[in-house]
Amino acid sequence: MSDWIDKMKSSDERNSQFNREQAASRLHKAKMISAKAPQVWEILIGQIKADSEKLNETFPDDVSRQCDFIQRDLDYTLQNRKLPIRILGLSLNLEGHQINMREATRHSIEYQPELKPESPVLFKLDANDNLQFEWLGRSYTDPALLSEQFIKRVCGIKL
Repeated sequence: MSDWIDKMKSSDERNSQFNREQAASRLHKAKMISAKAPQVWEILIGQIKADSEKLNETFPDDVSRQCDFIQRDLDYTLQNRKLPIRILGLSLNLEGHQINMREATRHSIEYQPELKPESPVLFKLDANDNLQFEWLGRSYTDPALLSEQFIKRVCGIKL
């Protein structure tokens, strides 16, 4: 065989090996996310619930800084208490490795808005296989920080 043919065969073998390693890495990450996501989801839900309750207790006379956290089966809704009412729906999508989000704004008590899909929160792994959240271009390693962002968004709190 000519030298160029040997080089082409060697290159093909390297590419095949690289593709196998990439596929194995993606499969490993998918399995790790599927294994870790439910526990981290529960931590996040608990944090949102605790934060919303503390906010309501800390500011009992200021409805602009209060919100409700509602559970319906496996779906959760976070909403502020003052018009316009911002509504954020959350649900775990384990197959998609993300938290599905839906959002709407109610401008009057009579108006029942339809929740529209919003940018999902993606589950990602860092170099040490620690699960983190990625939402709107930012990474969150701590569920408490993501909970804070959700509540500030719903209540319109700017700090």
